[in-house]
Amino acid sequence: MLFYLQLTEYIVLRLIRRFLFPYSLLLRIGKYIPYFRVNANQDGARDIVDEYERLIREHATGVLERPNLRILEIGAGVTDTVGLLLSERFGCHVHVCDPYVRYDEAGTRDGIQRFKISMEAQSRTQRVLEPLSAGYDLILSNSVLEHVEDPEGFFRQMKGALREGGVMIHRVDYRDHFFKYPYFFLMFSDQVWNTFLNPGDLYRWRLDDHLEAAERAGVGVRSSSEVVLEEGYERIRHRTHDRFGSYKRCNVATANLVVR
Repeated sequence: MLFYLQLTEYIVLRLIRRFLFPYSLLLRIGKYIPYFRVNANQDGARDIVDEYERLIREHATGVLERPNLRILEIGAGVTDTVGLLLSERFGCHVHVCDPYVRYDEAGTRDGIQRFKISMEAQSRTQRVLEPLSAGYDLILSNSVLEHVEDPEGFFRQMKGALREGGVMIHRVDYRDHFFKYPYFFLMFSDQVWNTFLNPGDLYRWRLDDHLEAAERAGVGVRSSSEVVLEEGYERIRHRTHDRFGSYKRCNVATANLVVR
């Protein structure tokens, strides 16, 4: 009985999100919606940069020693705050790119004041509508790949934007972003999900999908720091839709993909 009450709550919340809250509104009020996980770029910029640095130093330390280091942050969100902090920390040029959201200039100014970003870092940080061709040593993203409709095409495009020997690091959140129910979305058929419940850009990719897409795109990828939530997955393990029956790692919650 408890499970069906939870399922009802989940479906009601998903219907409300699907039909009443466009993304532009969600950016402003998402933190007030029960159980919804807002984009961490809005309120956790320093934590994101700390994790980027940890992964870079673990997997791609040599890249930081390149002269004229250039970084691309893809899916940057509404402000440039993460890019500014990257430029401040590594003393390099950073492009931030997110053509799907409206830029929040006031939010960026708030970030500059909050983190005391230097004028040098500000001058080295630029928002772009599309990546430069073969211009970057590092491409970074946080909670972006799960929202990309064509992962193979994305990997191909990013591969073309890397300089020789460059590295991509993608932090991917494979949970439903109503994080109280991180795996409930695996119970529905594509037709039901896309017609009634999908907020518009949550494609239910699993880690296996991204590894296969990267291989087809001709890039070498390894996953690191995979995190699973056994308790959340066990609640629906025997209720997952047949569409996910062949996946080996449906229960992966988050993963870091290091792509060379």
